[in-house]
Amino acid sequence: MKRMLAIPLLIVNMAAVRTAARQEKTEATILGSSFLPVTDGQGAIRINSFGNAGFDPSRLGFSIGGVGHLAEFNNYVSINNGRVEITGESGLGWSVVSPLAIDGGTATSTVQRQDALQIRFTQTVRDNGGGLVDWFVSAQFTNLSGAELDVCYFPYLDYDLFGTELNDTATYSAVDDDFVRPAVRVRKLGREEVFVFVDLDGSSTEWRIRQWTSDSFSGEGCITLDDMVTPFGPGDFTSAYKFPIALAAGEAVTIDLRLGRFQ
Repeated sequence: MKRMLAIPLLIVNMAAVRTAARQEKTEATILGSSFLPVTDGQGAIRINSFGNAGFDPSRLGFSIGGVGHLAEFNNYVSINNGRVEITGESGLGWSVVSPLAIDGGTATSTVQRQDALQIRFTQTVRDNGGGLVDWFVSAQFTNLSGAELDVCYFPYLDYDLFGTELNDTATYSAVDDDFVRPAVRVRKLGREEVFVFVDLDGSSTEWRIRQWTSDSFSGEGCITLDDMVTPFGPGDFTSAYKFPIALAAGEAVTIDLRLGRFQ
């Protein structure tokens, strides 16, 4: 789907520095909203320091062999029941502590919202051969404040498989046969390939599958996801999980996700 950011980010010019020995790249800007490629074999993702991916007309936020499959992947949070916001949203005190650094197929970055919440992202792309490519996302939330912090984390996914928003289908299972965890499986109508969106820790409390709209993800506070629809489609697929995280002062909690083509 042709997408505009529901919550605008400031996009800046990006320069990359390569270190030949490690093939490492680092963003030149501290603003952190520029997208950089992370690759392994035929698999590639394009992400920024705030852990988000996509916003490419060719759906190259996640691609296999140059074929794009992703409209967007965004990290949304609500802090102490405040408005749901995307990581890096302008004007809310988001900053980059450690800009995106890429070593082989793994990228890391650390961002912070004011003096309260820090998030360290680790994302890995892994080519398993035969067109099967894993994309792992790990988000570590750390409370920097001196009091308890209540965070609701909403990883939001919009696959546009094989470069188009049309005719995607999806199912959700609370205990997937292969992953034994909550998982969404997505296919293009008439094709056999299976793409996934998996809660690897099994700690999500709610989920959502729905048709894309221009206000697909917004609201006040720790919004309730509708735990529907399954099966979905054919249509323009989107999905999200909800992770309520209560952080004591100084505490850190990690959420792990798996995306990509599984079959």
